[in-house]
Amino acid sequence: RQALDFDGTNDYVSMGNPTSTRLNGNVSVAAWVYPKSTRRLAIVAHATGSWAFWVIMFSFGSNSKLSFWNSAAGPAVTSPDALSLNQWYHFAGIRSAAGVEIFINGASVATAAGATGSGSITGSELAIGRFGSYSGYYSSSSIADTRIYDRALSQQEIRLLAQRPGIAYELAPRK
Repeated sequence: RQALDFDGTNDYVSMGNPTSTRLNGNVSVAAWVYPKSTRRLAIVAHATGSWAFWVIMFSFGSNSKLSFWNSAAGPAVTSPDALSLNQWYHFAGIRSAAGVEIFINGASVATAAGATGSGSITGSELAIGRFGSYSGYYSSSSIADTRIYDRALSQQEIRLLAQRPGIAYELAPRK
């Protein structure tokens, strides 16, 4: 029931570059987001410099839309409708063999078929609230319950995440 609050200037959370997050295949990224600005806002990104292996962003180009990029070589997808500021949304992006798809509040809003892209991400940083080293891509939002999966979640799993914060233990593989 807490969130990270980013001012859009220089704060973000670096997760480093752990081997477990170097996902070359299927990936699902989800977070609760409270956008406070129409600036280019990176929510979660695995990127180095200007090259992203994947990134979920709000308001790319100040259009108040959600985008999910799948590397420079793969497809990208943007929501068709503008979103309002100062309210909570559940955002999710999925990359699979079929392409990429984004969800807002548990509903699929856009898809793009195509190659999922490839490339080395050994020098990439996983960050919440920033995209690579671009200074203009710091998030001005509150971000909570960020999740990254090494598989493509089903539509039902995305709906559950959007309806019930804290469901990670129900979706996590059992050991």
